[in-house]
Amino acid sequence: MRRSRSVFVLALAFATTAGDCDPTDPYVKSRLMIESNTRWEGVIIGAGVERLDAQGDDTWTFGRGQVCWEFRKKTSGGYLRAYLAPGSTYTGSTRRAFAETADSAGTVHGCKSQE
Repeated sequence: MRRSRSVFVLALAFATTAGDCDPTDPYVKSRLMIESNTRWEGVIIGAGVERLDAQGDDTWTFGRGQVCWEFRKKTSGGYLRAYLAPGSTYTGSTRRAFAETADSAGTVHGCKSQE
């Protein structure tokens, strides 16, 4: 029940703030980096809804528009972190929307917002 409510909140946040991005911003083409040493599940909401059930690291690349995500550890041990990294055409090392958890069944979430 809790996860369904989170998905609804993320969907509502996306629906109320979607719009165009500044094409000169290096984060217009961004990578969502997911780092983990355990099993996790979650959802990415953008042009549609992508449900994930995975283990270890993963990377998603996004173009224009807002994208939100929420992931939950499926184990008591290990870590899960997610952050937004600039697209491959940007050489900086800045991370945005960084979230990390080592809690049992801990969650991380964030959004690629309109800038």
